[in-house]
Amino acid sequence: ALAGLIARRDSGPFGGSAGEGDYRLADKLLGERTPGYAELFGLFARFVAQSHGKDIAVEQTPRNIFYAERLLESFPRCRVVEVVRDPRAVLYSQRRRWRVRFSGPRPVPLMQTFRVIVNYHAVTTSLLWKRAAATGVKLQSHPRFCSIRYEQLVTEPEPVLRDLCRFLGLEFEPAMLQAPFTTSSTRSGRDIAGLTRGFYNTAVSKWERGLPRGDRALCEMIVGETATRLGYDISSPVFYPGHMI
Repeated sequence: ALAGLIARRDSGPFGGSAGEGDYRLADKLLGERTPGYAELFGLFARFVAQSHGKDIAVEQTPRNIFYAERLLESFPRCRVVEVVRDPRAVLYSQRRRWRVRFSGPRPVPLMQTFRVIVNYHAVTTSLLWKRAAATGVKLQSHPRFCSIRYEQLVTEPEPVLRDLCRFLGLEFEPAMLQAPFTTSSTRSGRDIAGLTRGFYNTAVSKWERGLPRGDRALCEMIVGETATRLGYDISSPVFYPGHMI
């Protein structure tokens, strides 16, 4: 398992299985220990941070929100930062995610692109958003949990990042406002070439013009109360066949 994590660190999620060098490094890190999964992950996190000369490792897999409570219990120094986005914008982004194959920083295998296209559905994506958002709501009172709205982050990055730094116990630096911009499902490769750093805020409302009415109606019916609680304006959808266009 540790060798697999090391392989992904070096070659990305589509880089294939662990090689002989990954296993040798894993054996060196483990020594005579046979750790459980939590200890193994902590060992890997420390290795990643130290290999870059840093003190803190960051893991940004979106599905981690479903394990946030367990992570907070397993790692006393762990901080969980949730970024919540308008569910309709999430649908719009996921619907166009296959385009990353042509504009991302790393090549995406054709089968992975096909899987992304086939897996998208307004209902399942909305249900996943609702479950993730509800999990975050339950953790809002936890002292080591912080929730940020994506829309506020990209439109008012400095105050949001200053608050985030206070939560993490870090000093804010102006350079944080120049985060590298790598890819987007809502922009073409040519557009991305014109923006290499900073926050891309014009994608906030693109779903209003690009998301099919059927997808929007299904989404609003599913996320309703949860999205409203998080401050998103969810209208009362009237579903009729024309919405499917």
